[in-house]
Amino acid sequence: MKELKAKGVATLDLGGVNTQSGAGIARFKLETGGDVLKRAGAYV
Repeated sequence: MKELKAKGVATLDLGGVNTQSGAGIARFKLETGGDVLKRAGAYV
């Protein structure tokens, strides 16, 4: 992340936040300053 920031990258998509089965990963994403965005799902 530090290298990307040094190269001018302002945003990084870390994927979804699953607080049920991935609480530790969700905590990491939120504690690093992540924003939770609600988006419509993909339907085929």
